[in-house]
Amino acid sequence: PSGPTRDTAVLEPGVVLECRYRVLRRIGSGAFGVVVLVDDQMVHEEIVLKFLKPHVASDEDVVKRFIQEVRFARKITHENVIRIFDFIAVGESYAISMEYFPSHALTADLTGIPMPIPRAFTILQGICRGMSVAHRAGIIHRDLKPANVLLNEHDLVKIVDFGVAAAGRSGDPRLTASGLVVGTPSYMAPEQAQGGAVDPRTDIYSLG
Repeated sequence: PSGPTRDTAVLEPGVVLECRYRVLRRIGSGAFGVVVLVDDQMVHEEIVLKFLKPHVASDEDVVKRFIQEVRFARKITHENVIRIFDFIAVGESYAISMEYFPSHALTADLTGIPMPIPRAFTILQGICRGMSVAHRAGIIHRDLKPANVLLNEHDLVKIVDFGVAAAGRSGDPRLTASGLVVGTPSYMAPEQAQGGAVDPRTDIYSLG
């Protein structure tokens, strides 16, 4: 089948979206987004489409956050940050297209058994390098946590999900204004949890 789809949550392998993206498999699903691996038949490359679920696609603020993720992440070009390609409309839904990185989240490796120090140091280096580039671009992630750090079999790190990022110096005040609390409580810096202003130290706290 081809053409637009209204319900991205039930996409099946083989479905072709917008006469271009052939669904290979679903990678995951969260509260707001469905992540699907597709074959971009125009350039013959496997990429990831991160969709808004239908029941939130009509929420203007959520759509703005998706657009914000694209705008911010596209400022960052670094091997330790996932590459973002575009923001696209698919039928009545929206998706971010991004590079496919065969990997798993750092969460899977935090089992309670101490990680060997050389490996931990390598992973931390990768996170620090990626975030350093983001911070130089004026971008604060605001949701840095193991689930947003991907590792491949060689422990190459890629940071994902700048969806709640705040521009350090500019941005839509309705999305970045003081008083708006976003992020994951167990990794939040105190000033972020209190709805205060954030800066690179906020991400450094989360990393710690």
